[in-house]
Amino acid sequence: MGLLIKIAFRNLLRHKGRSLVIGAILFAGALVMSLGNGIISGMEKGLEANIIHQWTGHLIIMSSRQTNDDALFSPKPMKVIRHYPQVETALRNDRNVRAFLPATKGLVMVLNIGARKRAAEHPVLSMLLGVDFQHYRKMFNNSVSLLEGSGLGPDEKGLLVNVYERKKIYESENTWLLPLGTGLNRSKMPPDALSEIDTLETASSLVLMGIGDDNSALDVFAHVKGIYEFKALNLLFKEINLIDLESFRECFDYVTRAESQTAVSKENSEILDATEESLMHYFSKTALIEGPGLETDLGTDALKKEVDTGGMITATAHDAYNLIFVKLHHGQILEATLHNLNNRFQSNGTDARAVSWRKAIGYISDISLLFRIALNIFVFFIFFVAVIIIINTLTLNTLERTPEIGTMRAIGAPKRFITRMLILETLFLACLFGSLGLISGSLLTLFLSGLDLAASNEMMSLAFGGDTFCPVMDLNGMTHVFIQLTVVTLMAVLYPVHLAKKVSPLDAVARD
Repeated sequence: MGLLIKIAFRNLLRHKGRSLVIGAILFAGALVMSLGNGIISGMEKGLEANIIHQWTGHLIIMSSRQTNDDALFSPKPMKVIRHYPQVETALRNDRNVRAFLPATKGLVMVLNIGARKRAAEHPVLSMLLGVDFQHYRKMFNNSVSLLEGSGLGPDEKGLLVNVYERKKIYESENTWLLPLGTGLNRSKMPPDALSEIDTLETASSLVLMGIGDDNSALDVFAHVKGIYEFKALNLLFKEINLIDLESFRECFDYVTRAESQTAVSKENSEILDATEESLMHYFSKTALIEGPGLETDLGTDALKKEVDTGGMITATAHDAYNLIFVKLHHGQILEATLHNLNNRFQSNGTDARAVSWRKAIGYISDISLLFRIALNIFVFFIFFVAVIIIINTLTLNTLERTPEIGTMRAIGAPKRFITRMLILETLFLACLFGSLGLISGSLLTLFLSGLDLAASNEMMSLAFGGDTFCPVMDLNGMTHVFIQLTVVTLMAVLYPVHLAKKVSPLDAVARD
């Protein structure tokens, strides 16, 4: 073995030019592979960290009657989970579940801008996420950053508008939303709003109408309590506005405790209990309405409704929810937990089913997957090109060394010795120049990560896996690149070794 190493090392020094060419190719391949793997790894980890830990959790639970998995970003109305208490019990008893948060999600139309302003001129559609804001911030690591106004306190009613949603409403209705009790903040205003600040119309409330599949939604008057943005991937989640649970349920005509405890007068109670015959005495030939009451204004302002919870706790196990965010102790047990929960729901006849966070975010996961596939194809292309170039270089090197190899065969070197010598030479070059390329690629990855290059649109946010370009090169990534480089080297040396094994002592004499 010592003689083999000595001869292989001597051959590399003897053919320095060819060795440097092969080494340069291996260096470039290792550098590009390490950078490509760093980008892919950074995108995957960034997307998982930002979405799982700051927005969805590992699992989403919805009604079993909900046919589409992409419930979070789909405009389709969501079904209410009928058996929430059973779902809550199942989650509390599952040792893999670390935390969960029930919520509501739905699409609404903005009917009116301001307390006594005017009806919206154009249809403005917004997505509402009804949550207990305090629990939401705790569950998702304070992922919401308030830019103006305040958040929602315990049992406080109100609406938190995303900064991009405010801009959309301004562009549609020419009205600038302000949190209740605050003034204009020039630093948060776009240039076109600043240009007309003296005549700018402002509002601190909206009238919202829920869009449901049974057309039973109501109009709700909501005060804007704050303007916010998500600390990560806000470009992707800019359509989401946060609202308290009771206002959401009122907007979508969900059953709430506030409604169930409404007092009914004795007279109204008699009417509700009356039969068809007993109702006839309420009707006569005389006018049902007398006096100037017919002149009452029935405009949009008359439709506003503000629900008062009276200090009741709004988030209870018996309230109506249409989705539940679930976080697990370890992400590796996601599939097992998903399978166990769905089996439990199905066996108990519970109106619930669990889906993974990737399915729940729908098209966002699909687009990010396309980015990963594209990057992997690019890395594979580099991998393939490197193999072809190295094969050609090693083949030419082997053909030029035919007399040398023939002479070694003539003095007794077996084919196995020639094979080992060529493989050892190539592996030595791969270890030396490949390691330099791997180290250089890792340093370049760290450098690019430190630049904090910001994403300017949704597509770049998906490509980056977050709001900034943050490739990652860790020990696993370096090991992956090293394995790739080893495979490239072994594949590249197979054909040259095959040619070398065909060289006979007569080839050395013929070449001479």
